[in-house]
Amino acid sequence: MAIPASIVLFFVYDLINIEALIVVILTSLFIGGILEIWAVKQGRGDKFYIWEYSNKTTLGKKILGVAVEDLILFLILTPIFCIAMWEFVKKYVVTGNIPLKIVLPTGLIFIFITYFFVYRITNKNKK
Repeated sequence: MAIPASIVLFFVYDLINIEALIVVILTSLFIGGILEIWAVKQGRGDKFYIWEYSNKTTLGKKILGVAVEDLILFLILTPIFCIAMWEFVKKYVVTGNIPLKIVLPTGLIFIFITYFFVYRITNKNKK
């Protein structure tokens, strides 16, 4: 997700309102952080058990039980990537500068390539 979104961000960075983006990121960190901390603290005893972090699959650094990479990659970068994609669609697809018949297959190719690599990496870890 990071590589295609970074490419898209390159083309639309001039359209993004930095102040609004900072508000979105801080809101995501605050609300998402509270919910993630709550979910992790519930543990397996809760009937709505959601998840926990294993040191085998994370860097092992945690803030209040939440993996650092989850806070950074999910709560900070995801809003940036979502807004970049939104601006890209508004700028290029809606205006017709890039036809949907190009965007759709390219997006599907990125999804399949990403899935293929993630599947290979996770299968190596299971052995």
